[in-house]
Amino acid sequence: MDFNKVTAQDVRDFWHLVPESSRLMRDNISESAWLALHNTCAGATFTVPKHSHRRGSRKWGQLAAVLGEEGTQQLAHHYGGEVIQVPVLRAIQVAQRTRWLRQRFQELTTRQGLTHGAAVLALCIELNAAGHPMTARQISATLC
Repeated sequence: MDFNKVTAQDVRDFWHLVPESSRLMRDNISESAWLALHNTCAGATFTVPKHSHRRGSRKWGQLAAVLGEEGTQQLAHHYGGEVIQVPVLRAIQVAQRTRWLRQRFQELTTRQGLTHGAAVLALCIELNAAGHPMTARQISATLC
């Protein structure tokens, strides 16, 4: 239940929630490089190195460790020398959490026979233990 990591399936399911700048970037680099960039560099603003040598070699190496050599080359080819901002895909994270909450609530009430209130309490405890605290009121509002 890591709502901070975006998978390829999440992107397909919630593509309409991806900011336009990220959609354009996805057209220029591979899916795996795009996912790695958003999962590890979300919220970062940086200048994309043009080459793997000279002044950009340290940053190139850092990006290559995340995106792979090919992904870094793709990024440099289209954005080398430009400042890019990697957005946090917050809308997708919220959609992931909502989908998980509804599925887990359904499982708790139908398969395990918990009442609405008991299921919401179980979700509160589960989310808090996972580092994603939500109140019972927030969970109930999400389920409606």
